[in-house]
Amino acid sequence: GHYVAFVSGSDLYTCAVHRGATPSRATWDGNGREITNGLSDFVAAEEMERSEGFWWRPDSKAILFAQVDCSGVQDVCIAPPYGDARSEETYKYPFAGKENVCTKLGIFDLQSSKTVWTLNVTSQRGYLARAGWLNDTDAWAIVQSRDQTKVELLRIRQDGTCSVLLTETILPYINLNNLFTPLTRQWGENDAPKSKDGFGSFIWGSEVDGCCHLYLFTANGKQISQLTRGTGNIEEIVGVDETSNVLYATGNLEQHPADKHAYRISLSASPVSGEGLNWNSITS
Repeated sequence: GHYVAFVSGSDLYTCAVHRGATPSRATWDGNGREITNGLSDFVAAEEMERSEGFWWRPDSKAILFAQVDCSGVQDVCIAPPYGDARSEETYKYPFAGKENVCTKLGIFDLQSSKTVWTLNVTSQRGYLARAGWLNDTDAWAIVQSRDQTKVELLRIRQDGTCSVLLTETILPYINLNNLFTPLTRQWGENDAPKSKDGFGSFIWGSEVDGCCHLYLFTANGKQISQLTRGTGNIEEIVGVDETSNVLYATGNLEQHPADKHAYRISLSASPVSGEGLNWNSITS
C-alpha cells in the first residue's frame, strides 16, 4: 500500500508512506467528548466485537469511516482508583433504556479530499454492528435493532444511497457473527460468471434454524442455497476459492463440545454436515 490511515484527537488522517510525507486531515469536527471520527463506539467495541472505526476500500482510493455522536448519551461520574479520593472523572455511558450514540457513515475520497455522507444509524434505529467494502465502488453495513432481534444488511453506493439486501428477524435475539463474505462470481446462474462490478453474490451466516449455518445469496439478496446443516455451528470462514467452487470454514456441525472441525464446503453441491477435515489437510 501507498497510504496509511490513523486517528488522532478524534479525527481521521491519511498519510503517504514515502519519507517526508505530511499527514492529511480527512475530518475536522472531532472533539473527543461528543464527536469522534474513525473510532468504534463503546457498545460496538464492548458488546459486538467491532473495534474498527474505518475501512480502506480495496483500491486504497477511499475510506469508509464512522462518525459517532455521543451528545445525547448520559454522563456518569466515576471516582478513579488513584489520586485524590475527592476527584472524579466523567464519561459518556449508554445505560439500558436510555439514549445511545448516533453513528453516521462517511466515504472519504483521497483524490478530492471530499466526504460523501451516507447511512445514519440513530439511537432509536439501533447499532452499527459491522461494515466494510463489497468492491472498488460500493460498501456494506450491518445494522442491528436496539432490541437485538433484527438485522439489516445494506449496500452503500458511492453516491451515498443505500439499499437493503437482506433483513432477518430472530427471537429472542440475534447473535452477531463475522461470516458475511462477498463473492465475485454470480452463483445461482449458469457457470457462475464473474460479476462486472466485482460483487456477484455473498455468503451469510444465520441462526434462523436454531444453529449457525451458512447460506448463499445472489447480489440482490435472493437465497440460492443452504451450504451447511447439522445440530452444531459454523464459527469462522477461513477462506474462499471461487475457482475451485469451495470455501473452508471451522466449527462443529455435530455439537460435540470438545471438538472443532475444519470443513471443505462446495458452493454448488449439497449442504455439508457431519465430521470435518483434519486441520493438516488445509494448512497449505
